[in-house]
Amino acid sequence: MRRSFFLTVALAMMPANAFSQATLQDQISAVNRAYTDEQASEAAARKAAEAVQKARAAKAQARRDQEKKREEAYQDKLRQMQLDNVQMDLDAKKAIVNHADDYIKQDLKERAAETDVIQSNADATRNLSEGAKKEMVSEGKADENLSQGAEKKMESEGKADERKVKGFWGF
Repeated sequence: MRRSFFLTVALAMMPANAFSQATLQDQISAVNRAYTDEQASEAAARKAAEAVQKARAAKAQARRDQEKKREEAYQDKLRQMQLDNVQMDLDAKKAIVNHADDYIKQDLKERAAETDVIQSNADATRNLSEGAKKEMVSEGKADENLSQGAEKKMESEGKADERKVKGFWGF
């Protein structure tokens, strides 16, 4: 019995020892797998963090690019408005230059009209003066004629008186 007991104990020990070695090997394998899994998980986490960081950087870069495009569009619009203002000023100056002949013609017409008014006033004054002169001349001639007529009348009245004195037959 002793022997069987010893054998049982030895056998029980053996598989336990063999089981212990298998368990130790399993434990080492399990630790190795856990370490490998942990390293893989850390690598995956690093990759995920890098991907998140890259996504954030790409998003920030996209925002900066969008802001830059918006600022460039604003600057382009501002430059275009300035160019349009300069172009409108040039167009206005061109219109003035193109119509300068019209302005000059209009000014010449106004001056010609003023000259015509002055000439008309001068003609009217001259006509009045000439009319007054003619009236004075004709009054003078009328007075002269009147005085000559009076002289002739007096002369003919004097001859008539003389004839009366001399008689019918003039002796």
